[in-house]
Amino acid sequence: MEKNVMISILFEYYGKLLSKKQHDSIELYYEEDLSLTEIADLQKVSKQSISETIKRSEKALIEFEDKLGLYKRMSELQCLVDSLEEQLMDDLDDNQYSKYLDIMFQINSKLK
Repeated sequence: MEKNVMISILFEYYGKLLSKKQHDSIELYYEEDLSLTEIADLQKVSKQSISETIKRSEKALIEFEDKLGLYKRMSELQCLVDSLEEQLMDDLDDNQYSKYLDIMFQINSKLK
């Protein structure tokens, strides 16, 4: 998976665990797509400082995932739900399947 996408996903899971400075820098860089120079100007610090903060923040997000594994578990659960849905579609007629469709929708909405 592309680094930018992975960091954005991990930020959704673990962003609140970062310091305010780290959170703001990652949010501006990955979510708002600002350059290092633009972020440095906004935060009134050097471009080098922002670069180091972002690198430390990325490392922290990856370490959180390595230790907690929330994204990995959610992805595995999503695969199981998708597999279950496919199996239900194959094994049940339309009337029976519709009974389970609402439950599947509820599970999927909780996973996202």
